[in-house]
Amino acid sequence: MVGIAITVDCQISGQTADFDYENDNTLAQFILDLQDQGMAWASEDPKSMGRGIAIDGQPGLDYQNNQSSTLADLGVSPGSVIQVMDDITQAGL
Repeated sequence: MVGIAITVDCQISGQTADFDYENDNTLAQFILDLQDQGMAWASEDPKSMGRGIAIDGQPGLDYQNNQSSTLADLGVSPGSVIQVMDDITQAGL
């Protein structure tokens, strides 16, 4: 598969980075890949309640309920900005 250009804004680490990423990967795989980059919550506790992402400023999506969805199914498209958060209820989105 071909990657699409996305920006990841990690609210946990404070890092922002541009990636080419395949949006047919699941949210679970995306978070694992981000953990390798130090841009997500700790890998020993990836399913905690409230952790998740927001896509293009939309309301946060809970990791636990969406982990098997592909990024495309969640609305990620070329140029999307994905915020990774420890607590989506505190995001103010």
